[in-house]
Amino acid sequence: TQAPVVIAPAMNPAMWEHPAVQANMERLKAFPGFHGVAVVGPDDVHMTRIPVAGLREDTIRSLEQTIGLQVTRQVSPGQPFTRADLSKPTMVRRGAFVRLRLESGGLSVSGQGIALESGSIGERIKVQNPGSRTVVEGVVIGQNLVRVAPNNSLDAVAARNADILRP
Repeated sequence: TQAPVVIAPAMNPAMWEHPAVQANMERLKAFPGFHGVAVVGPDDVHMTRIPVAGLREDTIRSLEQTIGLQVTRQVSPGQPFTRADLSKPTMVRRGAFVRLRLESGGLSVSGQGIALESGSIGERIKVQNPGSRTVVEGVVIGQNLVRVAPNNSLDAVAARNADILRP
């Protein structure tokens, strides 16, 4: 991935020091692509009590609210995270080659496309077939992986909607 990668295996110091967690960290470090991966340990993030009057409405109030998100900007030490500080990781970048996956009735077909928009897991984006230049809409399901539905070209969708909207 081109995105920054952060691993947060445990926030509790006792969990962090557990032999199983440490063994898994050693396995991860052995992978060739591990260089440049940031590991968040128990000394990097902590929960603290702050008077409610001092909190913004969008302040993150539990570690569960951060699962699967990445930090979008630098946060000063001691400052609470807000929703604006975190976002879903971008799994598809505009202009990237993506694998399109279509599954219907036990049949699975895949092909390549060019992302016309960036997106995170679960987001709908437009993708262009480089050969036919047909544009389809699909849902991001992984790193440079988009699931499309049968008869999904935007022209076909517009035609179906036009049929539905006619008096």
